[in-house]
Amino acid sequence: MGKLVFVNPKTMPAPRGYTQVVETTGPGRTVYLSGQLGMTPGGAFAGAPGDFRAQATQCFENLKAGLASAGGSFEHVVKLTNFFVDMAHLLGSLPRIAPTPMLTLGSRKCTGFNCAWQSVICRKDTLPNRGAA
Repeated sequence: MGKLVFVNPKTMPAPRGYTQVVETTGPGRTVYLSGQLGMTPGGAFAGAPGDFRAQATQCFENLKAGLASAGGSFEHVVKLTNFFVDMAHLLGSLPRIAPTPMLTLGSRKCTGFNCAWQSVICRKDTLPNRGAA
């Protein structure tokens, strides 16, 4: 039977009711990162209200911290899902913000959504694969 490791790195926003990083091993190794908002480790949204660039940049910083906590980096990501309140950001700012390995993923999905919580303007879900344990 595989082993599960649940981690909430101090370099990521503190979650309420879930875990930021879950690693499963045996016979292989897969790490799951929770969906990320543009929140700083202190729990505040990055930038001024509505600042997509600041929030998207913070999302990638959060993903980077989660990956590092499991010994990984953006090169290990096999799936990325982006959620946008305004799909114009997909072709506007995102290509200039995203780390290069994230722009060349074979499994990438982008979708728009309506959100009652006005501060949320982007979210990212990631699935890295670190290979055999």
